[in-house]
Amino acid sequence: AKFDVLSIPETQARRDISLQHYTGMAEIEAGCMISMVTKEVIPAVSSIGIDTKALAAACAAVKAGLHTFEKEGDDYAKAKLARVLRLETMEKCRAVCDAIETKCPVTVWPFASYKELLFLDSNQDAFGHTTKSLGNYTRSIAAAPGQPGFGGESLAVAELTPTLEIQKLGYGTKRFIGAVADKYLAKYGESSKIFEDASWTKTKADVVAKAVLDWGRCSGATVYTHWFQPLGANGVRHGQTGQVHNHMFTF
Repeated sequence: AKFDVLSIPETQARRDISLQHYTGMAEIEAGCMISMVTKEVIPAVSSIGIDTKALAAACAAVKAGLHTFEKEGDDYAKAKLARVLRLETMEKCRAVCDAIETKCPVTVWPFASYKELLFLDSNQDAFGHTTKSLGNYTRSIAAAPGQPGFGGESLAVAELTPTLEIQKLGYGTKRFIGAVADKYLAKYGESSKIFEDASWTKTKADVVAKAVLDWGRCSGATVYTHWFQPLGANGVRHGQTGQVHNHMFTF
């Protein structure tokens, strides 16, 4: 109000929205944790004789904390309860869960490990299904025709290295540069030399976009992605990136 940007009611509304946004996230996260622990973790580890009393108690504390702040009507008081729930009660439950995970065989643990998540994109077959063999995730190679690895072979996680990933999946083997770019830019009266001057992003962007689209289709691409980074300055998407996936159709 001092600088005539927002009035007092507008500032208060902005505060209330931020508090409600925070408590809403806490509610979703707590509910997710309760579901994961009660429906996945406890049944899995109990089946091999691991004691789950401490985990059940920690999860019960999360439930109690969730019910407490859900009953609170004041936004600020509710946000304070949500902070305790997220940063104290849920952290204690996570610590108990992490300790149990160290005792649980990977063949029984119901969720992917960090190691597996790092390569989750290549742990899937051509239909997006994660494959599993003898308790070890395998990466079902689904490279495009003409690319190294085409044919659907699978390798155990331990057998794959970053270099082998590139060789098998063909990462980085198709790039719009040099002679490749010349071939498709020629249709629009241009060549890859336009990339030598950064001003092409303002003067030739549409031409390059059309040429890249032609190249992508001829290379077998069916989807392209816009990746926005970062999106952490607007107070909503804290440090997150954004992606837009578009499918290409020919009618």
